[in-house]
Amino acid sequence: MTVLAVGLLGVLSIVLAILMVGAQIRIARSHAQALADLAALSGGPDLSAGCAIAEELARRHGASVQACGRDGLEMRVRLTLQVAPGLGSVSASARARPAWLLGAGSTSPPP
Repeated sequence: MTVLAVGLLGVLSIVLAILMVGAQIRIARSHAQALADLAALSGGPDLSAGCAIAEELARRHGASVQACGRDGLEMRVRLTLQVAPGLGSVSASARARPAWLLGAGSTSPPP
C-alpha cells in the first residue's frame, strides 16, 4: 500500500509540474501579445521614430523586437519574450493604424 501511495504521489507531482509549465507558457504568450499591441500603439503616432519607441518599450518589459516597420500609416511590430530559463521564448505580432483607416476605404482623416 505504501509503495502504491508513493507511486501515485510521484505521478501526481509530474502531472502538476507539466500543468505549471503549460500555465507559464500561456501567461507569457498573453503577456507577449499585450506587449506587442502596446508597442505598436505607442510607436504609431510618430512616423519618424515609431520603431525606436516600440523597441524601447519592449526592452523595458524584457522583450526584444524581431521586426518593426510601417506600411503607410500602419505600424507593425513582431517581438519575442523569454518565458523562463530553460523554457524557451514566445513571440507575438501586432499592428496599429488610425481608426479612420478602418472605414470604407478612405485614406484621409474625417473632416
